[in-house]
Amino acid sequence: MTSDPHPVPGEERWSAFAAEYPGEGTGPAASRSSLIPAPSRPEENIWARRISVVVLVLFCLELGLVLMVLPWTRLWVDNNLLLNYPGLRNLAGNAFVRGAFSGLGLLDLWIGVWEAFHYRENEADRA
Repeated sequence: MTSDPHPVPGEERWSAFAAEYPGEGTGPAASRSSLIPAPSRPEENIWARRISVVVLVLFCLELGLVLMVLPWTRLWVDNNLLLNYPGLRNLAGNAFVRGAFSGLGLLDLWIGVWEAFHYRENEADRA
């Protein structure tokens, strides 16, 4: 029995994890934080963030360009997906819908450029 008047249900099953990590306390919240491995070297963390930013920027730029240009080409309405649906084909050919998709492409381009120019690294990450 514990001296706590309001025991947490199931806390006894976490005591095995707490025994592996002394000084961390007991219970699910205390043992969960100690189970997450820290990065072994700061350089790995920096390069992982750099690569993820580059991938994000390239993805945003590519998707933005496709969404800006594709609605104004013939492929947008003359494809096999819309061949059997004339109502949907007319909707896709509407200038408002095409403009809306081009606007989404422009927004996606803006997000990619903004992420590229506003990426900063902390001095603590470089050390």
